[in-house]
Amino acid sequence: MTLIAAVVMTFVNPLANNYPGYVVSATGIGVTSGIQIPLVYTIIRRNVGTWQLSTAVGLELLVDGLGIMVGGYLAGATQQLSGNYSLSFYLVGGIYVLAVCFFLPVFLTERKAKTWMTIHTCAKTKIGTRV
Repeated sequence: MTLIAAVVMTFVNPLANNYPGYVVSATGIGVTSGIQIPLVYTIIRRNVGTWQLSTAVGLELLVDGLGIMVGGYLAGATQQLSGNYSLSFYLVGGIYVLAVCFFLPVFLTERKAKTWMTIHTCAKTKIGTRV
């Protein structure tokens, strides 16, 4: 859900043309980033376990660092090509859309599997007994 909100806020940012619009856009992007960053480490721990946690967090920080390193130059290049930063925000919004396309099927598959397990576990247990 936060990725979808980040997509919306990132695409809305170039449409803001006054100070209150910039404040709303920056607040929305900041809130969605503030929600996403702590969730990343929770998701990593859940998926790789504690045995591989340090390696997975290290890889995540490497990928973040590469994005931060390349992102500034890419934003500057798109600004010089188009004359403003709107294209940069559309590019970042497109990357968020790509992330949603990758993670939405995983989320829906996990949700469906969890529902299936709950239904079949409850059907096999008798009322009044512990699982």
